[in-house]
Amino acid sequence: MKRTIAVATAILIVLFITNLSHAQEKNFYVSLGIGFSIPQTQTDEASETSEFNSGLFTKGSFGYILRGSSPIVLRSELEISYRRYEADRFGEAPNGPYHGTEGNLTYLTGMVNGIMDINTGTKWTPFLGIGIGMSRVSYNSVKTKDGTTATIDTSDNVFAYQGMLGLAYEISESWKIDLEYRYFHTRDTTFRDASGTDISFDCNSNHSVIAGVRYLF
Repeated sequence: MKRTIAVATAILIVLFITNLSHAQEKNFYVSLGIGFSIPQTQTDEASETSEFNSGLFTKGSFGYILRGSSPIVLRSELEISYRRYEADRFGEAPNGPYHGTEGNLTYLTGMVNGIMDINTGTKWTPFLGIGIGMSRVSYNSVKTKDGTTATIDTSDNVFAYQGMLGLAYEISESWKIDLEYRYFHTRDTTFRDASGTDISFDCNSNHSVIAGVRYLF
């Protein structure tokens, strides 16, 4: 009887420790990031180009880690990001003439990302991933300074996708620092200017370099 009780107690202790260790795994995380973003030149159907200065990128995400014994660890996350670029100039491609512009271009984007971490057995973890979602692209009071074009102050909601490549450093069990590059692209956008004319732009792409922090819990 005593032996049975001892064995049962040992089994319960092992089960408790096993469950506790699984409970302590940090499978969820939140992250914040800020970076520098470079937009590509946009061209409309009349082969006129709109150029914007490099701007700010910010993001926040909530994710889940799919753990396993493989050196490849998968993550899925929901992300919201914001990009803003000040208007620079507008003209006829490829050689102008160009007109100075004012106003700004913004992207408010929601993404579902799939990310693959490569476990190196060190504190450094390279990762790569892709994301799809929707972006609200806005021309905010964009116009030429000399009045040669009507003001565009409207938005368009379009499909967007992105690719990412980065490197994470583990500060502690709960904290990581991320450094990453992203390529972002949306479908063509259409805006209506103050005169009632619809203008479509292609090449809604940008490149971003981001530094971020990730908290696991």
